[in-house]
Amino acid sequence: MLGGELAVSRVQAHWDLTLHGGDKVQVKYLANPASGWVNEHTVHAHPEVAYYALVLFEAFTVTGVLVLPIAQLSAVHAELGKRHSRGEGELQLTRRNWQTILDDPERFRAHGVRIWPP
Repeated sequence: MLGGELAVSRVQAHWDLTLHGGDKVQVKYLANPASGWVNEHTVHAHPEVAYYALVLFEAFTVTGVLVLPIAQLSAVHAELGKRHSRGEGELQLTRRNWQTILDDPERFRAHGVRIWPP
């Protein structure tokens, strides 16, 4: 999906993948039942990481992958209409946010966000 190489250690701190250009990617997942989201996810920026990839599951099925460029986290924060003050280094992702991104993906791609709905 992104290319690159997996970290040597499965428990590598802060990043899981190194892209061919040297950028590091942290990969996480968010799992929820089919009946509705009971879990949400907070993206935390780390200075060593250029991208944050979040794999979304519903009822054990991948429903999408979201790759956020850390340098654009505040722009994504603003596009989603977030109000909390930690937009520079944190993004709280909810089901409503995911749906907003899916409803207008080009708006977010303009900020370097990569979106893979299945």
